[in-house]
Amino acid sequence: MKKFLIGLLAVVVALPLLAVAGFMLFFDADAFRPRAERAASQALGHPVRIEGPLTLRPALTPSLGASLITATGADGAPILSIEDATLRLAILPLTRGHVEVDRLELTGGVLRLDAAAWARAAAPEAATPAPSPGEPREPMTLDLRAARLADWRVTHAGETFTLAEATLTSPSAGAPLALAARGEWRATPLALEGEVAPPQAWMGAGEAPFALNLTAAGARLALEGRRQGANVQGRIAGDVPNLAALSPLVGQPLPALTGVSLRAEGALEGGSPRLANLELRATGGEAMGITLAGLEARLPALDAPLEGTARLTWRGAPLEVAWRAPPTALMAGQPAEITARIASGQAVMTVAGNWPQALRLEANVPELAALSPLAGRPLPALTGLALRADVAPRGQQGVSISRFTAESSAGDLGGALELGWADRPRVTGQVQSRRLDLGALRLPAAPAGTPAPAAPAPAPAEPARLIPATPLDLAFLRDFDADLRFILAELVQPGLTATAVEGRFVNAAGEARLNPFAANVPGGRLTLRVAADARGQVPLVQVSGGGQGLELAALLASIGTQAPTGGTADLDMDLRGQGGDLRAVAATLTGHLGVAVINARLGGGLGQTLQQLTPLLAPGAPLACLAFRTDVEQGLARVTTLFLDGAAGRVAGEGNIRLADEALAMRLLTDLRVAGLRVRAPVPVTGRLMAPRLEGAGLIAGALGGGGMPSLPDCATTLRIARGGRDGPVPANPTPATTETAPAEGAIPGAPPAVNELLRGFLRR
Repeated sequence: MKKFLIGLLAVVVALPLLAVAGFMLFFDADAFRPRAERAASQALGHPVRIEGPLTLRPALTPSLGASLITATGADGAPILSIEDATLRLAILPLTRGHVEVDRLELTGGVLRLDAAAWARAAAPEAATPAPSPGEPREPMTLDLRAARLADWRVTHAGETFTLAEATLTSPSAGAPLALAARGEWRATPLALEGEVAPPQAWMGAGEAPFALNLTAAGARLALEGRRQGANVQGRIAGDVPNLAALSPLVGQPLPALTGVSLRAEGALEGGSPRLANLELRATGGEAMGITLAGLEARLPALDAPLEGTARLTWRGAPLEVAWRAPPTALMAGQPAEITARIASGQAVMTVAGNWPQALRLEANVPELAALSPLAGRPLPALTGLALRADVAPRGQQGVSISRFTAESSAGDLGGALELGWADRPRVTGQVQSRRLDLGALRLPAAPAGTPAPAAPAPAPAEPARLIPATPLDLAFLRDFDADLRFILAELVQPGLTATAVEGRFVNAAGEARLNPFAANVPGGRLTLRVAADARGQVPLVQVSGGGQGLELAALLASIGTQAPTGGTADLDMDLRGQGGDLRAVAATLTGHLGVAVINARLGGGLGQTLQQLTPLLAPGAPLACLAFRTDVEQGLARVTTLFLDGAAGRVAGEGNIRLADEALAMRLLTDLRVAGLRVRAPVPVTGRLMAPRLEGAGLIAGALGGGGMPSLPDCATTLRIARGGRDGPVPANPTPATTETAPAEGAIPGAPPAVNELLRGFLRR
């Protein structure tokens, strides 16, 4: 009986082995090709063809081989190709319902990642098979001992990732798999190593741990965690010695930050991602001209605020930055509490509030000039600057500054503004000030650069000009729109203090106007209307308006121009022209200009010219009145009225001034008292505005009593003409108008000494 049982057991064990052995010995691999292609196509969802031979090497772990395997995508082009595939499968475990892959090797593979090519039609739902009676069957298990991929290429969007080799090895059944891979992407070598759970753990609902390390260009990224069912938990740690070295991998330049480290915890639970305890640090580097000394950022959770600090240097100035803001809420456009602080030395600026509803901006700068390095140029020497503003964003349209105040040693400024940038930059609103010192706000001159090498001898200089060639670049007006009103109680300009200043500035894509503009200046109120059109290649400008009782010398000195005379002046003008600089504008000037002055003293330039007639008209000589009126057409100024009345007598004149080159073609009529004698004579004036020439022949003839001369007007008449026909103040003791008379008998002096003395007075320099 014992021998029988032993023989029966041998038959039971041997028969399956003999059946498997017979199958392997007599199996025709090529006859199995259609079934293999159908099975692979069904599993992949795309047609699969095996163009090379199928081979089977019998053994207890038989080896099945195939070559030239190709899968075709939805676009008709290959999406996967494998030159050679080898599968070694253990036989004995199959008898226990266990698939043990002893080795899987795939070489010469090409994988094309294209979503459209991989798309496939949804398969019809298969009917659920009815459970078969009997004992329930145990599910088949899978074990992988070794796998190797070699010489693979993965292509996507015109780029190729090269996988030189990837291996998976396990020392025993059910043990974790050791992973090692080498590849290259965008000319950067990559290496991946680690350990993953066996396939059976990934196929079930149990725990599947993993630990991976990726290295590239000196950087290291470690990922470890576990998957259980549909949930995944893990931790990530990255260390990057030089972030710029990873630029080829991302396809664009990265900041040259050093000592970058990243730590974070993450999870995927119920299909929702979760990020926690994110920490980012950097110890140095440079980016966009900024030198970083240290950076720390922390994010406890995705819906929590991101907090961070940074120490950096920009343009040689140290900066400290701190912030706190929830990134998830900001990206979703939801209200969020944010705070930010920027400090440079003792200067501090903070922003706090609820975005996007209302933010409070505050800045305190003890010395503005200390921030000159940040501005890239010298800043005014303001002290005690304090800025407060309530800012409310308007989505993508702009921001509303409902209230702002700025105080400093230069005065104060406040108001409300609307800033927009949807279509083009725009500013609207109103500002006011109790006192504002423009001189204190003026930017200091930039430091001189390296002296230029000695230039060759210049060409002969052109004659001196009164009108400067100051560029008139108004192109910036085309870049924004504005509608701004201002009310300034006191406006201080070097040499001039104006009060009750008010106006409105409007600009529409380069068509700008300052209308009205009014200010109380020394002596009276000045009212102007200024317009500019910068929409064309050459700007067009216009200035009109005037005032009464103005202190002319102080008014012109405030804009850097020497007045021809002091005293109280009435101004009436309407001038327009166009050009790229002030001289070009003058050459096209059209309009009129009238100046009426009483109780004045001659200024330097005019006095130096008139003292060619007599020393009594030298600079500082008193004048009862001065009247000037000119009508200008395309740069030609026709002087219709020129009259002055002083202690030395009266001078009237008329003529033309060509503003393009400042050439003079005028004639003065004089009625002067010199050395007890009265001299009336015409005097031609030529030359230029900066160097006028008075022809003295007429004076000599007048001194010798030759011929008559038209009568000269008086102050009241000429002042009215200069004012545009309006009446106004007249001097208390003007010289009355004269009438033309014939030379009196004996008017020609007979004594040579008297004539010589008179000529010396006229021609004295």
